[in-house]
Amino acid sequence: MISAMYDKLSSGILTGRPFGGMGILIRKCSGITVNVLEIMSNCRVAATCLTFSNGYKLMVFIVYLPCQSNDYTNELLECLGFIEKCVSPYDHNDIMILGDMNFECNTRNAGYNLFLNLCKDMCRMCRLNLWE
Repeated sequence: MISAMYDKLSSGILTGRPFGGMGILIRKCSGITVNVLEIMSNCRVAATCLTFSNGYKLMVFIVYLPCQSNDYTNELLECLGFIEKCVSPYDHNDIMILGDMNFECNTRNAGYNLFLNLCKDMCRMCRLNLWE
């Protein structure tokens, strides 16, 4: 078990807004095998692969992206870079990104635009892989 809370819990009493986290729940009887592929060192992104009984492999990224801060762009790019790095080396049929994005989905939002660029790049990568 890995938690982004280890350091926080050892620092004393926690106050203020609740701390975030991420997880995935899969019903045992569904016949889906879950493999954790990689977890980002700051625990903001986890890459998993769900293998269904028919062999279909869905790569699922569970995310808890940063909120607006002084270093927001760098923190977000670090998370998006981790996602992009994980896509190529693993066998999968499709990709899904789930979790707390912490940005509004509109083109005036920098986080949304960065995420949209990642999605466009991954679609190009997937198309190229289909024709190889």
